[in-house]
Amino acid sequence: NKETLEISQRIGWDPTTNQLRSWIFDSRGGFSDGAWQRSGNEWNVAVSGVLPDGHQASARQIWSFIDDKHFKWQAVDREVDSRPLTDSIVKFHRVEDNQTAATETNAPATKTP
Repeated sequence: NKETLEISQRIGWDPTTNQLRSWIFDSRGGFSDGAWQRSGNEWNVAVSGVLPDGHQASARQIWSFIDDKHFKWQAVDREVDSRPLTDSIVKFHRVEDNQTAATETNAPATKTP
């Protein structure tokens, strides 16, 4: 009996910092923003925001290009109110034009409380 979570992300150029920034909103009222840095085939995003219940959250997202049909998204160093959470990894692959399929795995926590 879980409600579907919908996420909307906007990515744009911030001329005040000369870098890409993102703004993320979810269907339950949470929101965050991030600053993007490119490193080779990866984009690293320092994200911080507020959960629907008011708790503070942060993470580092890593978007990795694998090839024309695959990419990987990771959320690492995740915290809620300074308490660590398990890392999350999702691998995407194109199944048809304009469609993607995702496989999620959870990595062991990298920090201990």
